[in-house]
Amino acid sequence: MVNFKYLFQTFNWSYYPSRLPWIIPGIVAHRLFGPATAFFVLHGVFFFGAGLFAYLTIRRFFGSTAALAVYALLMVSPLFYNAYATDYPDGALLTFLFGGVYFGVTIQGARRPLVRAGASGFFLAAAAGTNLFACIVV
Repeated sequence: MVNFKYLFQTFNWSYYPSRLPWIIPGIVAHRLFGPATAFFVLHGVFFFGAGLFAYLTIRRFFGSTAALAVYALLMVSPLFYNAYATDYPDGALLTFLFGGVYFGVTIQGARRPLVRAGASGFFLAAAAGTNLFACIVV
């Protein structure tokens, strides 16, 4: 999204602004790396971020061995990879949902439960902002 101001003025509050949690990191990556590199950096960070959140969540409840198996299966899943291979916001949605779940289920017993609750709320709100159908899951 090279010209965000134009898109916002043209589409106002319809399609593009509803994807702000996915568009804003894309704008930042584009400015830092240029268009081709930004595509791979943005999608890679979100892809591996989702895997990390899944790993951490499973490790909390089932141990490192199960978490590593889930992580490996998730990373080689064609459906999971395909969500990140395009610019459609499904990949970002998955990352935000995994992040929200991780921070949400690890609140109890945490040293700073309010920080975790805030992070969970941030990720779940970003998921809803990326795709309103995420509200069904949230």
